[in-house]
Amino acid sequence: MAADLVGLGCAVLLGLAGLILVAFGVRVLIHEAHTAQWRASLTAFELRMPRTATVAEVGRWVGTLRTMVRARRWWSILPRWPLVVETTATRAGVRRVLLVPARLRTEVISTLAALVPGARLDELPDYLTTGKRERYLAAGEARLRGGGDLLALGRAEDTSRHVLAVLQPLEAGEVVRVQWIITGAKAPRWITAPTTAETDMPEMWRTDDPMLSATCRVAVASRFGRRRARSVFGRVWASLRGMNTPRTRMARRWWMPHLAVVGRLRARVIPRGRWPIVATSSELAGLLGFAAGAMTLPGVAGGVSRTLPTPPSMPSRGLTIAASNYPGTHTDIRLSVVDRLRHVWVAGPTGTGKTTLLANMIGYDIHAGHGVVVVDASGSLVSRVLDRIPDERADDVVVLDATATAHIVGLNALQAGPPEQAASFVFHVLHSIYVKNWGPRTADILRAGLLTLAHTRAANGEPFTLVEMPQLLTNAGFRRTVTAQPRRSQR
Repeated sequence: MAADLVGLGCAVLLGLAGLILVAFGVRVLIHEAHTAQWRASLTAFELRMPRTATVAEVGRWVGTLRTMVRARRWWSILPRWPLVVETTATRAGVRRVLLVPARLRTEVISTLAALVPGARLDELPDYLTTGKRERYLAAGEARLRGGGDLLALGRAEDTSRHVLAVLQPLEAGEVVRVQWIITGAKAPRWITAPTTAETDMPEMWRTDDPMLSATCRVAVASRFGRRRARSVFGRVWASLRGMNTPRTRMARRWWMPHLAVVGRLRARVIPRGRWPIVATSSELAGLLGFAAGAMTLPGVAGGVSRTLPTPPSMPSRGLTIAASNYPGTHTDIRLSVVDRLRHVWVAGPTGTGKTTLLANMIGYDIHAGHGVVVVDASGSLVSRVLDRIPDERADDVVVLDATATAHIVGLNALQAGPPEQAASFVFHVLHSIYVKNWGPRTADILRAGLLTLAHTRAANGEPFTLVEMPQLLTNAGFRRTVTAQPRRSQR
């Protein structure tokens, strides 16, 4: 009888163990399925921070993630779509990439623009599908030990700069990648307040900052061998300990070998159970290394031009000059006819597309049947405009090229307006050219000659030009013929 009871007990225990293993296996399968779905929904953005960004601004933005990436509930297997921040450093510089799930794209972009003015997000469509597979020789994963105190928030600004500063310099063929996966915390972290004079027992209190769960991984690849990789890894890892206190510190998970960390980093593995880091938004803001303050650090881009959303009053019709690349919007930028009648000023350094923009605007008017006058000193704009002329408007084109000596275009400046105005215009142009050889007598003779030619005509009735000026001054017979004419008040 006792043997039967023992056998029955063993069978029950084996059955329970089997059920537990089955339940654990189902949980793992569901977790992996949800993780695969999450990875498939990620969109990569290159994050460019303004020079004036502060840790406080970054902390406010990180705090908003608490409401977007909520912690998992008891019935959920996977946290609600965590975000990934990857900082990659090479000899060419430091690059930050933000991986955002599709369902959180609008919220993340809008809150970043509102809380960190000047920050830019440029979409990277090929980031998740292309890229060299680096051979990482040193890697580690972090965890937050203790938790009895907040990390040293007073050193958050210095730590943020330190995290960025240690990423340079690097040699050719060296890569450092720092990966953060962030989600909402399931429960707040209890913080021990300092003991007061009234009591010897420490009090428990909650910080007002939002709490988030995170995991941090660091990996280093180097063509100079494992020793060099460990040296670079050591200085990067030391920067993450810049906010440590005696009771709370960032530490390495020594039981996890570097090959396992590399695999988790490449696969962007989300922890199945307890997250290794539970921190406030202010603590994470210092550890992420987003803000360098006003300092210029090697390899870190200084300032970036601020992107602005298109205004609601953008016309729906008119000349399309560009497409807005403001994250989260897909709007054509147009100019109405009224806007263009108030002038357009195109400014920018060489190679930014000013000529292309002007050529497209002119081509739009030509195809619309409008009259166009293009004045181009270099000729590059005119050549592009000619390529955009449709066949039906070929007979409407007149090209005046002063450099084409085989087809000389005559331009009589003395007929550019009323006689006095045209003569004065030519006089001032000649004065600006020959100012070093200019004198009072030259001015009197030239002004009188220009006024004379502007008010008279040739024997066949055609107006005089500047070509007749030498004859007027040196040929007495020609001069008597011209001065004998009555003065003309009209051209």
